[in-house]
Amino acid sequence: MGRLAFALVAAVITVIASSAVAAGEDAPAKPAEAVIVDLRIWEHREDPEVNYVSARPASGSWKPFGTIRLPFDDGLSEDGLFHYDDITIPARARSGTAVSIEIRIWERIDDPIEHYISARRAGGDWAAFETTYVDLFDGYSKSYRYRYGDVTVRLPPRVSPPPPVTLHYNSYDTTGAVATAGSHALLTNTRSTASAADNFVDLYDATALLVNMSDSAGVSHAAIYESIEVGDVVEWVPVRSPDCWKRYRVKAILPDPPGDPPRKLLAVKELPEFLDECPARYFVDLIGEGGLQVELRWHPPPTRPGSPGRPPVMLQDQPVPGGATYRVAPHSPLVIDVPAGMRLMRFTGFVLGGGRYILGLQDVVSGSLLHLDLNTGEELSRDIRSFTDDSRDVSALFDRIASSAR
Repeated sequence: MGRLAFALVAAVITVIASSAVAAGEDAPAKPAEAVIVDLRIWEHREDPEVNYVSARPASGSWKPFGTIRLPFDDGLSEDGLFHYDDITIPARARSGTAVSIEIRIWERIDDPIEHYISARRAGGDWAAFETTYVDLFDGYSKSYRYRYGDVTVRLPPRVSPPPPVTLHYNSYDTTGAVATAGSHALLTNTRSTASAADNFVDLYDATALLVNMSDSAGVSHAAIYESIEVGDVVEWVPVRSPDCWKRYRVKAILPDPPGDPPRKLLAVKELPEFLDECPARYFVDLIGEGGLQVELRWHPPPTRPGSPGRPPVMLQDQPVPGGATYRVAPHSPLVIDVPAGMRLMRFTGFVLGGGRYILGLQDVVSGSLLHLDLNTGEELSRDIRSFTDDSRDVSALFDRIASSAR
């Protein structure tokens, strides 16, 4: 059967999601979502080797997914007692988060009535869901020819992105075809692959990233791209001039372009930089020379390295963990200590107020705000917001930040 990619054209399974409080529309801390899907395994009562699977969002409709035959020809267990089929279900949470769920359905070879279910997020850990026995006597079809067993798969939230990974690309395709291994393009129109940015200014307006799933060495990274979720960050770094880096946040998982080779299309939004250090003609010049080698650094740290002997630098709209020291922004001398137990985000760039540059900091969990002078660290104001089940004294944590400013 191969790995079934049930690309639903008219409907994508919408999974049930339990969400934490988001900091705002463009807040980088995406809600933590538990993915819940119901599976139904069917078996013919007179021929137990005839099996099917149905799927739906928890307590939703079975119709969008349909019912798929299971020939159990994808592989064997290490002990040779079970064979299995792998299926991949493209799902979408209510928040818009696209999630690919990998399901492995096991059948005992010498006793085909015995079935088990394993599950994980695409490219994740099978240990996230305990392999579960399927009781095939939960019910029967209307014709009474099939019996079935129901299993509810509940995958925990992806608490943090996967480890950072760097993919190498050696071609920027201004036509938007991205047909060769190692090619990619940043698009200014999510509906048109012919809208590839062809100058550095257009990179600010890029709304989509289109990549060939194989890198410059011809190695496929389909598993990595299928694991990308809304809210993930990629750093685009030209190899010849790494100061021209840019970061984008994934806003939506778009349908992959049809045909071969496999490509991935992602709606993105540029993350603001404090200052642009890249020469205006750099991008055009490199394209004119026939090549643009870049590194696509997925899931980068929320900071950029500081100068030797200096702490890492916070970036706008990218929360940093507590228990560490940071320089608040590029080109700012101000350093602060962020207490443990916080995730702190700088949400301002250059903002003038009363002759001062204002530094805006937000506690991601509660949404509380702290405003400091960007250069001196003097506190200008704060706004403490309550949050259910938050036992922290956020005001005291802000006191520690303000007193540490130097």
